[in-house]
Amino acid sequence: MARLARIRPLTALWAAVAAYAAGFGALSVLRHEAFSTGRFDLGNMTQAVWATAHGNPLRVTSLAGEQISRLASHVDPILVAFAPLWWIWPSPNALVVAQAAAIALGALPVYRLAQRHLGSDRAGVAFALTYLVYPATTWMTLDEFHPVAFATPLLLFAVDALDIDRLVSFAVYSVLAALTKEEIPLVIAGLGIWYAIARGNRGVGVAIATAGTAWTFVAVTVVIPHFARGDGAFYGRYREIGGSAGGIAHTALADPLKLVDVAFDGAGVRYLLVLKTADWTAWSGRLDGLVPTLDRPELALYRVPARPAEVRFPVPPAAPVVLADLLALALVVWACAGLTLPLRPRRLVSSDRQSEGGHG
Repeated sequence: MARLARIRPLTALWAAVAAYAAGFGALSVLRHEAFSTGRFDLGNMTQAVWATAHGNPLRVTSLAGEQISRLASHVDPILVAFAPLWWIWPSPNALVVAQAAAIALGALPVYRLAQRHLGSDRAGVAFALTYLVYPATTWMTLDEFHPVAFATPLLLFAVDALDIDRLVSFAVYSVLAALTKEEIPLVIAGLGIWYAIARGNRGVGVAIATAGTAWTFVAVTVVIPHFARGDGAFYGRYREIGGSAGGIAHTALADPLKLVDVAFDGAGVRYLLVLKTADWTAWSGRLDGLVPTLDRPELALYRVPARPAEVRFPVPPAAPVVLADLLALALVVWACAGLTLPLRPRRLVSSDRQSEGGHG
């Protein structure tokens, strides 16, 4: 025990990150080598990366056997960035190992956030380890390969940057996160709302929220229909509330109670109770409502589809849900320990930092 006590927190943190990346990277490779992966989604993601590496950006084969763009289904052009990796290591294993490594690095901003707000290196390591052993994090790592999984560490780095007013860094991480899937910019928009309210910087906050909302709007109403030559492949899941972007908007305006009825039927209430009990507990206002802004878009997308499989817990939680649940879990554990987190993160910025007045 004495030896463990002498281990430096940062040493423990980096050891945990390395162990997670190596361990879960190896597990992911073993799953693939044991034929436990399939066409969806490692297969079609591999094809998109392979095609990009061979001069046909994001080209995949549809269920009908046609060659189409990946953008006809989801706007996740970050897949293009994996082409150079494919030139070096032309194997699906490269993708799952990269995914494990990226998710492991998400422990770093978790550490910094906890250390900054709690004033303890050991508390920072504890929260980082909580992130790494959180079942949704490990599940997301082992669930084949999805570009949106990279949104988890990228959004964590974005939150960390926004927390200390490093707006340039926040913009970089946010753009990268937005490239992982079309709804992720809505999460970034939520962060803009939080920044406007919690930090009082309404101009920047509104600009972030507007940019995030506009990005998703263009992706859903312009990019996907263009490459799909019509409505996207997944609109059918929402046929009960309109079946298209325009149809859903019409339902929201003409019959908003229909959305409520679909989202909060018996199955929907049970679904939300399973996923979000800890999140609702965090509604007490701690961290100025950051938790609720993170995952509402993703929950809406998962809750209203017509396919029963889309509203059952066995589907892996998406990245914003992982982030919100992690933060909510930490808040609940901290509250149960009889401790109090600061209600205003702004007060936690050091006086030196405030006097500098700089934005990174």
